[in-house]
Amino acid sequence: MNDRGRTPAQGRQISVDDAAAAPGDRFDRQRRIAGWNQQRLRNAHVLVVGAGAIGNEVLLKLAMLGFGEITLCDMDRIEHSNLARTPLFRPGDVGRHKVEVAAERIAAIDPELRVHPVVGPFETSIGTGTIAACDLVLGCLDSLTARLAVNRRCLLARTPWIDAGIDDRAASVLVIRPEQGGCYECALDPVAHTRIARRYSCADKLLAAPEQGIAPTVATIAGLAANLQVQLALALLHDGSETAPDSPFAAPAGGFRLTVSAHPWRLRTTRRERSDLCTAHDETAESPTPLPTGTHDSARALAAAIEARLGWRPGTVFLDEPIVERLACAACDESGWVGVRRDDFPASEAACPRCGRRRSATLARSVATDGPLAHTPLARLGVPPRAWLTVADEHRSTRVELAG
Repeated sequence: MNDRGRTPAQGRQISVDDAAAAPGDRFDRQRRIAGWNQQRLRNAHVLVVGAGAIGNEVLLKLAMLGFGEITLCDMDRIEHSNLARTPLFRPGDVGRHKVEVAAERIAAIDPELRVHPVVGPFETSIGTGTIAACDLVLGCLDSLTARLAVNRRCLLARTPWIDAGIDDRAASVLVIRPEQGGCYECALDPVAHTRIARRYSCADKLLAAPEQGIAPTVATIAGLAANLQVQLALALLHDGSETAPDSPFAAPAGGFRLTVSAHPWRLRTTRRERSDLCTAHDETAESPTPLPTGTHDSARALAAAIEARLGWRPGTVFLDEPIVERLACAACDESGWVGVRRDDFPASEAACPRCGRRRSATLARSVATDGPLAHTPLARLGVPPRAWLTVADEHRSTRVELAG
């Protein structure tokens, strides 16, 4: 008999997973859901990007549900203002990295859980190869830039992902399935697409400090978003399961968005199809050639590895993120090569060392394997471990993975 006084046989079919349930089994109640497949969860590898208010709730639920492997990525340290919205953190954790504390806490909930904390920004810490090895990605972010990077790498890796967002009175989740429907960028309005285009081509605001907005949030709304996100994750992972052909939850189509508002109370669902403005779907599905090269190596070293493996030497390595290629001062004709990811460029280096005036910047999305930046470590250019990079010469191009 369950908590409402009904036996499992009343009004539904017994779960195929009931046979695995036993006295003392922590997952006994969820195994009793018709079509539930606990082994599917135990075999799943989920990437969680962001360990703040939503990410905390998501990680807690994944551990409680019995997921087998979680990689979590976040660059921030715990602050006192986080404690009212993050159930995994305690006052004594202030100052520590969020992912390290979160990993400890969820491992204590389920000792069989395999946890891989990654400290750093998603863009430079998680390559497409890491995403391709995951069954699902859950985005718990407050950054448009990071969301764009997650979206494009998930599409390239053909890995589904679910984005969650909140404000002070509403929670919204968006399901992205690479094989169908729209993606995160497809759901953006034309103004946002203009901002994206400017980010990759314009250096006007390069040297200005980024504006930091603090959004009002409350733990209940964050928890609502996280629970919706994990529920949709369960539906996606059970979809098409051989041992549970009748999924216990309706698997959402790609482009499905669910929004819950608390003022006024309202639940709304929409479906976004692929947009003609979106360029995130332009990448081909070509599988990469793995190479022993790592992010500590340079573009020239990568070209040599490709020549040894494939028999031809590329002249260009294309990058996911724009880099500051060169700085120049119009007043005193001072210029120099830089070679650093745009978002990592320190504003303190904007001034010309001769006259003190602000220098102009040239952005690039590629690096020549025999050019001035050919010896720059790929990590400095913003390339993450296990990145998938497109390389080319005048006649051909291919995709490689940094597996070293």
